[in-house]
Amino acid sequence: MNKNEETFRAIIARVSELSKIYTQLEAAPRTFGSNHKLHCVEIHLIEAIGTFGETNTTELAKHLSVTKGAISQKIAKLSKLGLVQKSGHGPDKRSYSITLTQEGVVAFEGHARFHQEIFEAFVADNLDQSKQDLLHLEQGLEQLVKTFSRF
Repeated sequence: MNKNEETFRAIIARVSELSKIYTQLEAAPRTFGSNHKLHCVEIHLIEAIGTFGETNTTELAKHLSVTKGAISQKIAKLSKLGLVQKSGHGPDKRSYSITLTQEGVVAFEGHARFHQEIFEAFVADNLDQSKQDLLHLEQGLEQLVKTFSRF
């Protein structure tokens, strides 16, 4: 095995390790400051609603690349938890807009803080890395995605 192949295998091992850690992180429900433990799909739905402001199931489904039925199911759950609010508009009862409640805003902001904490930890752990080094890392990971996407 040559040096390039050894390096490639070491990179793949680290990416695999990162993937496992990320999967565990995403699998663990968290409160994000609200009164309810939320799974990854739920907090990312809250994030999308908080980002868009008033929205609907069609827009959310497009943005998150899931079915409207999946969005409707999660919205029903989040509504029961008091994190989102549905407001009908028009004669069609299936048509409604979705917004965050106060507690939903707490979760939305808590999720943003969670991402900020991860970013700050990354920066602190990599103070000796130049911006160029980090750019090369990002480009290398992008190339890995392209390569693996072909298989």
